[in-house]
Amino acid sequence: AQVVCEMGAVGRLYRVLQSCNRSKPHVSLARHTLRTLHNLAAHGAAFRGEVASLPLAADVLSELAQTMRDTDEEAVLDAVRLLRWICADPAAAAEVAAAFGANGHPSAVERLGMVLKCLERKGKSVRGPAPREACVREACV
Repeated sequence: AQVVCEMGAVGRLYRVLQSCNRSKPHVSLARHTLRTLHNLAAHGAAFRGEVASLPLAADVLSELAQTMRDTDEEAVLDAVRLLRWICADPAAAAEVAAAFGANGHPSAVERLGMVLKCLERKGKSVRGPAPREACVREACV
């Protein structure tokens, strides 16, 4: 894991996520990439700085959650869990909350709010709030 971080692979992993669309091969690639980032995050503080490279991580993960919200709920939950892990650090959470969207795009917090609203609507139309909604709601707080 240390070699992966030293070689700058984390930034490349986020760029891979950034390039993913809703097609099946891209969804599969996004899931594997998110698992790799989760595995690095499992090492705790040792790689927090690399995995939590802000603002890139927050922007990419929130954009991925928004893009995949109708395609792959597991990818959405993985992205939100990783973002929640990043924001467990109060300084990182403050940076994410204070960030503005670039070039007129929504910020990470605004994107997560949009995902939450979409999931709330989906949950109500199906039958009551869904468990995935609770995970996104926690990330927004």
